[in-house]
Amino acid sequence: PFSNGNQWKAQVLHELYPYVTGIVDDNPKLPTFAGPNYPGTIYLFGRDKVQPEYQWAIPCKTWPIVVHTIQSEKKKRAITAAAKSESR
Repeated sequence: PFSNGNQWKAQVLHELYPYVTGIVDDNPKLPTFAGPNYPGTIYLFGRDKVQPEYQWAIPCKTWPIVVHTIQSEKKKRAITAAAKSESR
């Protein structure tokens, strides 16, 4: 019953964006199925690097790295948003 689980999860991530903007998952098949056009972020737990076939995922070896990486990404988005609003 779970043979297509990563395909299903990738499809649902596309459908739920922008309400769900990312996921932490440990299976490299998920970013492969989501593809490089998925507008959210896939944090690949338990990995310290990614392969070319899913290079758009963000590797996070440990939970502290997951937390730090998500916080850093959030700050970058806030800075980008502020810069865009100032330029208007």
